[in-house]
Amino acid sequence: MSVRRASRAPMMAVLIVVASFATSASASAAAQVVKTNYCEPFFNTNLTVCYDTHLVTAGTETPSGNLSSTYSYRYDITLRGPGCNQDLQGAERGHFLWTQDGTQEQNFIARSTSNAVNCGPESENCTYSQHLHYANGAYQLSRYEVVCAEP
Repeated sequence: MSVRRASRAPMMAVLIVVASFATSASASAAAQVVKTNYCEPFFNTNLTVCYDTHLVTAGTETPSGNLSSTYSYRYDITLRGPGCNQDLQGAERGHFLWTQDGTQEQNFIARSTSNAVNCGPESENCTYSQHLHYANGAYQLSRYEVVCAEP
């Protein structure tokens, strides 16, 4: 079994989309839940992509005008077609604190696995781990790790 670092681009695209959902949480104390479960053609190919996701967001505005927002996200995304089977499962959670001056604090933790068989130049199984902490204008702790192995 060989282990190597993989490209960050596909996973980062998913994470950026999720982070944008989280930052759009309303300033209410009640949690909002968004679930998806659908399939659609994957661009102009003979592949089908299916999404099964669960996103929970909650936000609170303080009397001083600060906004605190949290989110939790679980996803299972599959890509299927002739000669191609790919699965991406993961979970993330995060917290944001905005003040009158902008983002004061942000914490983000994610872990996912991807299994791809014949969906590109090679087959591989990958585990992605990410942790981000931002406070007072600086990243205090940041980790991103991808470990891939051939099946």
